[in-house]
Amino acid sequence: MSNSRFKWNQFGSLCSVKELANYMQREYDHSNYYHYTKLCVIDSILEKNQIWASCVKGVNDKTDKKQFGNVEQQREYYTLCFSTGVHENLPLWYLYSGKDGKGGRIRFTSQMVKKLIEESTYLLYESNGKALVGEPITLLPNKTFTYSFKDVLYCHQEQSNIALKYNTMTNYHISNSEFEELKREFKHFVKGLIWYYEKESRLVIHLENEAKKIIKNNPKNDYKVVIAFNDKLKKNISINLAPNIVDYKDEEIKKFKHIYSHIFDTSKVQLSMYKGEIDMKLD
Repeated sequence: MSNSRFKWNQFGSLCSVKELANYMQREYDHSNYYHYTKLCVIDSILEKNQIWASCVKGVNDKTDKKQFGNVEQQREYYTLCFSTGVHENLPLWYLYSGKDGKGGRIRFTSQMVKKLIEESTYLLYESNGKALVGEPITLLPNKTFTYSFKDVLYCHQEQSNIALKYNTMTNYHISNSEFEELKREFKHFVKGLIWYYEKESRLVIHLENEAKKIIKNNPKNDYKVVIAFNDKLKKNISINLAPNIVDYKDEEIKKFKHIYSHIFDTSKVQLSMYKGEIDMKLD
């Protein structure tokens, strides 16, 4: 249930940053949260009951990345992103699931994503890019890490005011003079309008105290924050397969035994509603 005093359809009429801040207190209000990724990543998530948050220094939006400070400060922050758009998103399929079109998206309900974020164990691992290295450090809430989970607000600065978008709505009431206040209020959760199609909810993890010291003392090392969840949550994970996979017996699926098992153990794996209809030429 939303903590906001505003109704969902009032976004376009909000006239101040203060009102926007109250309106956006609805991070667990969406019916579903989707994480688009490659099949090999989904297989690993199912195998290990773990999902990774990546350092923001690898974010591909330069303006977005600057919200987290300089390069050294960026190394303290890790993100895990979800799309709340119910319908399959073509750009997300190919940007995050792989240009071969044979990826997938993991679906969490609002209750599941709340449990994932609030009840999981957070671990700090050294990483060589594709794999975790060594033994992890268990992160302690409000001692060695803090987190925020919010919806992203999309904006574009125009001549006299700012165009803001959220879900299907646009707001033109916030002036340029309030832009700095807006960026402070929604720090880490503002993106350019070009990314609007993502409809993103973002988990931001900030390393503190001893965990921050580890990062600072090892500037050449890469790290991942691993979110470890229980079997009950895993059994409730649903998976949508990307459009280029037209059959559950696809040879690509058989390569990944944990996804293949999930098909038969839970009946929570579904083919795309656009299966076989898309043939992207991305090479």
